[in-house]
Amino acid sequence: MADRRARVLGAQEHGAGSTVAAGTGRDSSLMDAQAPVTEPERETPGERLAPLFIHIGAHKAGSSTIQGFMFEHEKLLAKHGILYPKFGRAPRGAHHKLPNSLGKRPDPGRVQKDWRRIRQARKAAAPGQRMMLSAEGFENLGLEQIRQVKELAGGGAIRILYYIRDLGGGAVAAYGQRTKIGTNHRNFDEFFERNIERMAEGRLEVVRSWAAVFGIENIRVRALDPQVLTGGDLMDDVLHIIGSSRETLGVPPAPRRNVSPGWKMTETLREVWRLLAAQLGEKGRKRLAPRFVNAVDAAAAKYGSDTDRGEYLTLEQRRICDELSAKVAAEINAMQPEAGLQVVPAAAARERPFLPSIEHVPSTVSVPLITQVMTILLTDPALRERLKAEDLEPEEDVAAVKRTKRQAARKAREAHRTAASAAAPEPEANAAEDPAAAMKAQRQAARKARRTADQAAAPGEDANAAEDPAAAKRAQRRAARKARKGAETVRAAA
Repeated sequence: MADRRARVLGAQEHGAGSTVAAGTGRDSSLMDAQAPVTEPERETPGERLAPLFIHIGAHKAGSSTIQGFMFEHEKLLAKHGILYPKFGRAPRGAHHKLPNSLGKRPDPGRVQKDWRRIRQARKAAAPGQRMMLSAEGFENLGLEQIRQVKELAGGGAIRILYYIRDLGGGAVAAYGQRTKIGTNHRNFDEFFERNIERMAEGRLEVVRSWAAVFGIENIRVRALDPQVLTGGDLMDDVLHIIGSSRETLGVPPAPRRNVSPGWKMTETLREVWRLLAAQLGEKGRKRLAPRFVNAVDAAAAKYGSDTDRGEYLTLEQRRICDELSAKVAAEINAMQPEAGLQVVPAAAARERPFLPSIEHVPSTVSVPLITQVMTILLTDPALRERLKAEDLEPEEDVAAVKRTKRQAARKAREAHRTAASAAAPEPEANAAEDPAAAMKAQRQAARKARRTADQAAAPGEDANAAEDPAAAKRAQRRAARKARKGAETVRAAA
């Protein structure tokens, strides 16, 4: 962990205003000779494109709040010259389809269709209008995909908005979110150890990549902290950047959305998902997660289990976060001095009393939460329809289960044929035609009857019958039944 952290912290070796990218030895000021042209594309003579603002995240840094506000006030914003297009939008108002169609599963048809509409809307916009897109999935795009975004957007004035929260709070929020959707089964300390350096370096990589394509002067990195946000509010800050305000719009402050559950809910969910993981498999988990999250939110609202945030960070983990945050802020400020990022010291913190886990959640809390969540899930007809039986088996064991079923079916058929052939007498016609075969069948039947009688008389499992008179009587009755069956078999064969 210390080695990875050292790479992230990389010392500044090239003087003021220039930093070394962590672990690469390259000047991360993004002003080197190999950097692509970062000047905004010039518009075609006579063509005017509305300015475009693209909010790219970060995850768990107020993205749902921004998207919910823009979606809710879409018509009002349009009247004030701010366009929030429907193209590429998911049901809840975020433009998730835009980065998703460029991501791990590219969809060229959707890419061209949605972005073409966005370009057309920018061309058709009236003077003074501007457009905004919002999806934290943009944060996950690689350098080549970011170049595609620039090309697809059509040039003109494009500004990138990137909000980041303090690293410690971000780690706790990421832990809560991944636990909520079932992708994390580790406790917080294990999660922190595996991810904290990756999170710090990831922030720097996002800024470097988008700045390499759009130019650092077109990137606005903002800290999600009331002490540095315009008006101390996230939406006030966003509206200020795109040229408006809540006062101008006449709307109240935006409510917080997609808030991470409290620690009791989080740890209860971690245990539930751990138990479900073996039965659902990854395919089943993906199908269940969206409705599971909705059920969790409903249960949290009913029981108020999202209010007790608990204490996840130890003092040592806070120190690590502050150290990493200071280095991240220093590099971003060196690239973009007007960002003015700073590490805001947390309020006087005390040592964490215990590592949150299901063992510390009172049963009076965990049982009602689990009951409420499962009740919501089990009464959802759409969920029952989607969760097919095969999805409830581990994906890697599906083939083995099918093989076992086939083998059992074959054995059952063989046993049935064997029993049928042993019980059925040889046809009399065959005996008349072949006396030798008839005698042979009689001898085989006699031997089988003797073996049956011997097995019935053997002590076997009834060796203790002498000690138990009732057991002895049962053994005698079983032996008599077997002997009668043997005699019947001999007579039938004869």
